[in-house]
Formats: sequence, C-alpha cells, structure tokens
Amino acid sequence: MRELTLPDAEVQRALGLFLTQARICAKTPHAGKGSILGVAAMCTVFPCLLAVGEALAREQKDYGNNPVPNRDVVEAFLARMNDRAWLISPDGVVCSDTAICRVLGNIRHGLAHAVSMPKDTSLISRKSAAQKSPLSNWKIIVPDFVKAVEETIAQIGQELPGLDLSEVIKDRELVYAHPLGPKSLLSGHMDTATSSGD
Repeated sequence: MRELTLPDAEVQRALGLFLTQARICAKTPHAGKGSILGVAAMCTVFPCLLAVGEALAREQKDYGNNPVPNRDVVEAFLARMNDRAWLISPDGVVCSDTAICRVLGNIRHGLAHAVSMPKDTSLISRKSAAQKSPLSNWKIIVPDFVKAVEETIAQIGQELPGLDLSEVIKDRELVYAHPLGPKSLLSGHMDTATSSGD
C-alpha cells in the first residue's frame, strides 16, 4: 500500500465527506425537539478526529503493530486544537486538557460501544442554550466543535504535510462523495464480484 498523507486528494475527499456531513447535522433541526442532530454530527466528526489523532500519536511514538490507546489518540489531536470555546465545563470544574481528554474519550466510547452519550455531557446548538442544560454537565457546542475539528485538521495539513495516515487507514477503506452515495477509494479492499464499477 502506498503512503497516504494528509494533503493527498483521496484523504482530503474522504475527510471532506465526513466533515461536510457533520456540518450539515450540526445545523439541521431535530424534528420537534428544538435542538439539532448533535449525536449524528458527533458520530460523523469523530472518525476524522480519531484518524488524524492516531496518525499524530504514531508520529510521536512507535506503537508498532499495536493499536494506539484512545487516550493517546485524543491527546495528540487535542494538543493541536487551538479553539476550546466549544466546551463549557460544569460549574466549579477546571477545564484542563486532562478533563477535556476524559470527556472526549467518554463520548468516543459511548458512541462506539453503547450508542449513547455520557450522562455528564450535553450537546447543545449554541452557547445561549447552556442554561437549559444541567449545571453539573459538560456542554459541547456542536457546531463550534465541528468547526474546531475542521480547522485543526486544516492547520495540521499545513504544518505537517507529510503526516502519514497509512497505518491508520491500513485494512480500511476510504470513502468519497459520489452522486449515488459514498464510494470506496481503495478498491483493492472491495470484492470485485460485487463491485458495481461506478
């Protein structure tokens, strides 16, 4: 498999598909709820954060063929994220990097394994909605979070144009936007007997 770096067109199209969909979800009203499709936006933006975060972590430390611990992935990405205005901490809680990593790690775990959000975290559409959420909860302003992830990935692409995503993408398929729906970029992983050839 050839090396895939962050600026490669295939990687940019795949990330762009997820980031665009996350932006759309973050703006789309949840029918009859007075909120947005926050969980859908988080499910869509997190793969981008995790893919780039894992590539960053692998660049900082040799994990060999071992999986990169989620904490290392989130920490590596968060270290590059300049904008933290998307997070509102509970009353009296210091918003440290360690606390933010725990919140993001819990969200990732909840979305991936339990199809749920952590009980101590609320997804909101704008800062003014924070008053409606319990004071004891962490609050993530979803449109701002999506924007911060997108800006961080763009910044990393400029600062580390050679960031290698090959280990992250290994044995997986990149997808890209296609008028008839997402398609694979790495056709070697597709079963040619079932491929439509589009």
